[in-house]
Amino acid sequence: MMISTFPSAVMPEGPSLRRWQELIVDYWGEWVERVAGSTKQIASRSLVGRVLRSSQVHGKRLFIEFETPKATPLSEASSSPKSLPQATSDGSFEQTEVGRISDCGDVVGGATSSREGEETESEINVVRRGGSHWLQFHFGMYGSVRRDALARATHANKRGDWKDPSPRLVLHFGASQFLAFYNCRIIWLQGEPHVAPATDILSTDFDPRRAATVLARPAPLAHTLLNQNCFAGLGNIIKNEALFAAKVNPLSFGSALPQSHVLSLVQEVLRIAQTWKDGMDAGTGFQGFYQVYKRSHCPLGHQLLREDLGPPHGLQRPTWWCPECQPLVSKQASLSQEEEV
Repeated sequence: MMISTFPSAVMPEGPSLRRWQELIVDYWGEWVERVAGSTKQIASRSLVGRVLRSSQVHGKRLFIEFETPKATPLSEASSSPKSLPQATSDGSFEQTEVGRISDCGDVVGGATSSREGEETESEINVVRRGGSHWLQFHFGMYGSVRRDALARATHANKRGDWKDPSPRLVLHFGASQFLAFYNCRIIWLQGEPHVAPATDILSTDFDPRRAATVLARPAPLAHTLLNQNCFAGLGNIIKNEALFAAKVNPLSFGSALPQSHVLSLVQEVLRIAQTWKDGMDAGTGFQGFYQVYKRSHCPLGHQLLREDLGPPHGLQRPTWWCPECQPLVSKQASLSQEEEV
């Protein structure tokens, strides 16, 4: 079964990960029979023989729980090499012996390489003692998760080659059942995931009043909105679209806005995040809903401004806004409005 996901050309944000979580749920309780991929961040062979027990999402982080029913010595795990399929560029699978280095340089199943992919002592202990352990996935600018289908090149790379993306990790559960993870950072957690549902923009426990209090700080709203500790899952696309929908200038300080405007901005964040998620569920995506992101004019025909904005010494993200629809609010204007009330 071919399962498509959100186009890889779109930066993943909270709605993307919520959709990927739904793809993974179907494999809860399944054994990892073999692994593939180019990752050197973990020793992927430690996943072979484990059960994908559960998964959860918080903001832009995906957590997958793996369980080993009983402790298995490494010598036993690698004593019976067998042929395992590895993904090729045409979507088929070529045979690779357990313990051999695949074309991507990772180790499949058996003994690891003494190079960069070598298992750490902590990973070896995880394999030996068994039990339940969590992997954390954090996706980059163009990361994605695919189920039962590999990603295909949609355009030529900088060298002019039409080369299919290389997955960081592929978990095989059967002959044609697998999960492929692209462009992500992968780490083992020392315990269970620590999440704060009140800060996740797609959680039913999200706290709008708390969010409004955070936004009311004396800082540009374009900076505050991307704080994942306060707005988990809110990325650059939602930032741009929510600011325009609320008619708020990205350079305005939250402390200069009336509380009603701040609350309106929070509601627009939640609405746009849910619209994106609904679009993914329906297979239509979200790109058709863009009002200002990567646009030259707003829906009313005004010329948009574009500037890379971010906190000092922090990441600067491209920001689009309409100076007509989103006028800059000064502290003096805010005080005047409060006096009128």
